[in-house]
Amino acid sequence: METNECFENGHFVTNIEKSFEDKNFFAFTEYPMIANSSGDSRLAPYHPIVDKWTWGFLITRKVYHDYFVKNQGPLSKISEAKFKKLVEYVNTLPERLHSSISGNHFLFVGRYGAQKIADYVEHFDKEIEKIEQELKTFLR
Repeated sequence: METNECFENGHFVTNIEKSFEDKNFFAFTEYPMIANSSGDSRLAPYHPIVDKWTWGFLITRKVYHDYFVKNQGPLSKISEAKFKKLVEYVNTLPERLHSSISGNHFLFVGRYGAQKIADYVEHFDKEIEKIEQELKTFLR
């Protein structure tokens, strides 16, 4: 099954519009703040090449909507210098909320991978709390 396929009338068909609807990909307002851990194996090259920035796109859109669209008044009143710092800051978030783990789709199987994932979950939980506080500080 390809990314843009869906099941209709007993078989898989390519339907980009239906695929977007099913995945609700652009519902940024409904997403939680997310982090990403992905494998670094060339056996699954899509993940080490694409994942950080695919998930980074979603992180950035979430932050943009929750902190800027909802707060247009305060954002429009900040200085140009502070705005530039804010843009630089937001551009760091995909890196801060990404980890790369040795392996492919099975990176979480076994003690090493499971421990790494557990450690990253704890790390990202704290990092997201820190980021949310930093964003609130920017908008004061």
